[in-house]
Amino acid sequence: MLDLRSYDDYTYAHSVNVGVLCGVIGMEMHMNEKEMAQLVTAALLHDLGKLAIPGEILNKPGRLTQKEYKRMQEHPVISYELIKDRFDLSAQIKVAVLFHHENVDGTGYPNGVMGEEQTLFTKILHAADVYDALVSKRPYKEPYAPCEAAEYLMGGCGILFDREVVEVMLRSIPLYPKGTEVELSDGRVGVIKENADAHNLRPIVRLWMARHWICLTVPICRSPSYRQRASRKFLLLLRPSGRK
Repeated sequence: MLDLRSYDDYTYAHSVNVGVLCGVIGMEMHMNEKEMAQLVTAALLHDLGKLAIPGEILNKPGRLTQKEYKRMQEHPVISYELIKDRFDLSAQIKVAVLFHHENVDGTGYPNGVMGEEQTLFTKILHAADVYDALVSKRPYKEPYAPCEAAEYLMGGCGILFDREVVEVMLRSIPLYPKGTEVELSDGRVGVIKENADAHNLRPIVRLWMARHWICLTVPICRSPSYRQRASRKFLLLLRPSGRK
């Protein structure tokens, strides 16, 4: 991990972020301490193979060529090769590292493993890896808003991602942490007061210069696509007195 940190700061930070996400998902799934430790370890090690990928490919600001993309696709196997002989790492960890880019419909890489053949660790690591990559700023793309990343994962259920894993992830990871400033579909600005029940896409918002709360029944986001789809008729005003 120290070699990875000195080689590429983003990949190191990404691995730590994915470890945190996997830990949260594992807790929500009631994993025991041993399982949690193995899952987080797999997350920390999953991109070690990028040590062998040239920096000009990792941080290329433009689209990768077919040859460069093929080279990038080698990193899961390289990661596995780096840890396969470590007796202190379980088979669960090694398999998750090797297959963390496999899709549940068998279209992933390196082996095209179908969902029913994937371990739970593999499915969790895949979803967490993609989510953090989407919300991160990279030389070749701007970061997705959390709600956009959530929409991508939901749209990929049964194709790219395991549905249960995505549902647990979106239930347990706050997409709009308390204190986050947001813009509503009608242009008003507010701050997240709290998340509503278990559905993190529908937080309770306090508007600036207002004395009431808003409970959203549709996702909110700064994305133009969400502004077009949301309208004021979907907003429910919650006044301090409790009257509508």
